[in-house]
Amino acid sequence: MSRALRPRILLVDCSGRAAYYTELRTALDAEWLTELTPEVERDAVRAIDLAIVSQENHSPTSIALRRLAEHGIPTLCLMDGISEWRFIWTNHERSPEEFIYPQCQPVLSHKVACIGRSQARLFESWGNLGKCEVVGLPRLDPLIGRPPRRRRPGEPLRLLITTAKMPAFTAGQLRDVVRSLQDLKAWLDKARVDGRLAVEPVWRLTFELEARLGVRNELSDDTGSELAQVLGGVDALITTPSTCMLEGMLHSIPVALLDYHGCPSYVPAAWSISAPELLDRVLLDLASPPPVRLLYQDTVLHDALECRTAAMPRLLRLVEHMIRVGHECRQSGRPLAFPPRMLPDEQGDHHLPEERFDLAAFYPGHPALAALVAMDHATLQAELAHLRVQHARAIGEVAALRARLTARDPLRWLRAVSRATVPRRVWAALSGRRRAPLSRQAPSWARPLEQAPATRAQAERNERDG
Repeated sequence: MSRALRPRILLVDCSGRAAYYTELRTALDAEWLTELTPEVERDAVRAIDLAIVSQENHSPTSIALRRLAEHGIPTLCLMDGISEWRFIWTNHERSPEEFIYPQCQPVLSHKVACIGRSQARLFESWGNLGKCEVVGLPRLDPLIGRPPRRRRPGEPLRLLITTAKMPAFTAGQLRDVVRSLQDLKAWLDKARVDGRLAVEPVWRLTFELEARLGVRNELSDDTGSELAQVLGGVDALITTPSTCMLEGMLHSIPVALLDYHGCPSYVPAAWSISAPELLDRVLLDLASPPPVRLLYQDTVLHDALECRTAAMPRLLRLVEHMIRVGHECRQSGRPLAFPPRMLPDEQGDHHLPEERFDLAAFYPGHPALAALVAMDHATLQAELAHLRVQHARAIGEVAALRARLTARDPLRWLRAVSRATVPRRVWAALSGRRRAPLSRQAPSWARPLEQAPATRAQAERNERDG
């Protein structure tokens, strides 16, 4: 291919994070530079069309990004996972002697490819307006639409229990992780004895946690390449905060978050285990998940991960657009600037209705909904037409009755209400001759009607007797 068709793209942090660019390098025909050498930087304007990073918060990477921006080179940050509270706010405590810049506060690149809408909103709330593009996660594209495993009657629940690559950043957090796993293992051991639930656990642990629990570890590859195969053979997933949550949701299996840290979750789960008291309810739910919980899980997934369609085409459009804008700015001598949104929203800024939304499944005993479900579409249309006619007729009848009532005596109803609510003694006082001045001071609608002499005498006797 000609030079014009093969852009030159620098992977700034490729030396230690090459696996994060595997899918992009496979999909895009480009000349890939894997190191920012002094020679490349001296001729950066002609040598580099775009620079890409997968993590900005290390000092060498941050410095390189600023130098490239000064040369007018477009820079793009690819997010490869969820935003996790502890990584963002306590990661620096892991190595106090090493300066670790806070993640995306601010975004140093010209654009950041977010994995989902909620992540884009989070970064924008930190002041990164005009930098966030909702792309998705290309490495998860093969999982879109993958059906879950079907458990046969009488078969035990195959439960995957996994931890993040970095399950803890401090000694205290590690103690919380170990305690949560020990509580879970104790529950599973007890359930095996008392027959509460037939479970076949599959442990996939990092940080050598299997040694602390005394379990067999099924983890053979910490890059995550075999995780999809493992998820395809289980019925449910329990995990510490990790992008693995989204992978389980993509497989349409129930996912529970095991989190004893007491931190907010930027990506929540339909089931959460924050204390041992919740294990009983959550584990039984995972074996037979309620439809409304699965609906909420789908809603979380589609907010956290742009996955209704594949992510790679969006990423390629973003890369090509950024390269084109960079060329145009250099040729015209304008400062490098990008539109606030370079990728069109395929959903029109809406959260599309979930396919799992089914009122009949959510309210199986509701009589009105049961009747609606039993009807076919044509029958429902006919019944709706009849109801509309009856409704219009009822509106006309009510209007006629109101007109007749108003024509008869517009204040009759008000006097009737007043007599029903005002005590009899007060009415007698207002009606008597001795209180005539007081009654005359009352508004016209509250004045008593003229009474015959016998009626007034009776009212006076009632007042004396009362």
